[in-house]
Amino acid sequence: MRNGVRERTNWRAHVRPALGNMRGPQVNVAWVRSFVESKRKTLSPATVRLLVRLLSQLLQDCAERPRDTGVTANVCFGLPRSIRAMIRPTYDPKTTPYIENARDIEKIAAALDEPFRTAYAIGVLAGLRTGEIRALRWDSVDLDKRQITVREAVSTNGQIGPTKNTETRVLPIAPELLNVLRARKLATGGQGLVVPTRYEGRPSGPKRTPARTMRSGTINAATKAVLTTLGLTKEGLDFYRATRHTYASHFVLGGGSLDHLSRLLGHAGPEVTMRYAHLRPEVLSEADVARIPVDLSSKRGSTRGAAARKNWHGTGRVKRQPKKRTARKHATT
Repeated sequence: MRNGVRERTNWRAHVRPALGNMRGPQVNVAWVRSFVESKRKTLSPATVRLLVRLLSQLLQDCAERPRDTGVTANVCFGLPRSIRAMIRPTYDPKTTPYIENARDIEKIAAALDEPFRTAYAIGVLAGLRTGEIRALRWDSVDLDKRQITVREAVSTNGQIGPTKNTETRVLPIAPELLNVLRARKLATGGQGLVVPTRYEGRPSGPKRTPARTMRSGTINAATKAVLTTLGLTKEGLDFYRATRHTYASHFVLGGGSLDHLSRLLGHAGPEVTMRYAHLRPEVLSEADVARIPVDLSSKRGSTRGAAARKNWHGTGRVKRQPKKRTARKHATT
């Protein structure tokens, strides 16, 4: 799995020690509440949420084998509101920075050196994750069909594996990105990684392991240096938000569908894409307004309407017009 390393770490450091020698049926809502309260003292709500999700996966697996485990239901489903409030992420999409001006996007790309310029162009014009950009190979880029096949990503431990949701997606190449990729392929020969490391095989990083792909820290440092030079520095603005988040924000601001955006970004569920819903312009077109094909411009009945307005006395009612009585005609004998 894409997040296997993080899940193993969370299991060994937090979930397994908390469970100890407990049996599945002993894990109830009260125990989950106690577990969440203890972890919230040292961990962020988002991290504790991941721990609860990992626990939920374990209980769900046990619930599918009730005879062997004794677990008949996953107690993590439908947790009380008080527990869910403790693990609610503090992330606010409305305050997340991105590059708002298209002219600034051009300035950033022009100020970056290769291969950082190509990495930035792929992220901001195609919306790939940083790990997906680092693992992208030229054989996954079809310039004739104008498609990028995203099937691999670099994980947190530097290994190339499947994407975050383990699904392959095919993305269209925008004309602006097509020009960048054509020039880069012509300059490099179009072999291997699209964004290779500058010193392949050279020991780097905390563990001093040979670098096979461009490190995310290196890309981040180069991007932040350019942002500082251009005076575009904002709190929290890094390579990821200057590329993928910027791509998604401009897609929604341009009137793009959130459903389409979810598939382009490779989100596992629509709730993640809904972070960008606040940017969606609520613009109604003429077709949304003029739905009834009728003509109400006729002036018939205008005299009667004027008479009714004349007899308006401010009481909220229109005075009725007295009926005209016609004289009866008596027959003569």
